[in-house]
Amino acid sequence: MSPYLILLPLVTVLSYLGRRYGSYGIRNASVFLVGLLLILFAGLRHFSVGADTEVYVRHFFSVNSIEDAWRTTEVGYYTLNYLAANIYRDYSVLFILTALIVVSCYMAVLVRLVKRYETAIFLFVALGFYTFFFNGARQGLAASLCFLAMPALLERKPRQYFLIISVAFLFHHAALVALPLYYLAKPYVRWRQILLICCGVFIFSTFLSVFVKLAAQFVDDGYASYAEEASGGGRVMTAFLVIQGAILFFIGSRRGEDERVQSSP
Repeated sequence: MSPYLILLPLVTVLSYLGRRYGSYGIRNASVFLVGLLLILFAGLRHFSVGADTEVYVRHFFSVNSIEDAWRTTEVGYYTLNYLAANIYRDYSVLFILTALIVVSCYMAVLVRLVKRYETAIFLFVALGFYTFFFNGARQGLAASLCFLAMPALLERKPRQYFLIISVAFLFHHAALVALPLYYLAKPYVRWRQILLICCGVFIFSTFLSVFVKLAAQFVDDGYASYAEEASGGGRVMTAFLVIQGAILFFIGSRRGEDERVQSSP
């Protein structure tokens, strides 16, 4: 825990100083240094750090040829295993390559889209987005690639967006949920769209077992467990996300109205 508490303020301060007081070259150097620290921190960790890390280590030593990688459904991740094993037969190489992809994807987008990106980097590390791939490497890789598609989503570039999501799919099939986001994400969300989303959620929740069976049959049989309701059923999390979405929608609507009022003659 102590190294993590040291890393968090260190990368935040380095990002701030590079942006605030440095030239263009120093700014890029500070971003590179921050990214390098995050990559090494994740890549050189012990295999006991992370709930599923030991499983990924076993997978790493089980991939002995490219044929082994291509027999799996998630080709991207196991090909990464094969490449790491060919560099050096040590699991740290796999961790470093995984961290290199994840951190690079997030940093590239945060620095590009956020003016004061040191705040975004602080939230990236502090809120657990950074450490997420410590526990789920495949999911973390897919999530980072979906995040990399964010600029294409905002700039309405469908080919680039769907290409990146397709690559993310090779690491984890759950990336498919990002496909309809391109059609749902719009500058101004109206009540008709919200009602359509609510109806879709209701239909999906009602016929969850049917969708899960289809996913288990055509994508991965591991999705069969998603139909089993755990204690609490995720209702608290669902309520939290609904409230959070409503607040963001309200803020976005007010901001849109203010911009229209200011732009009107």
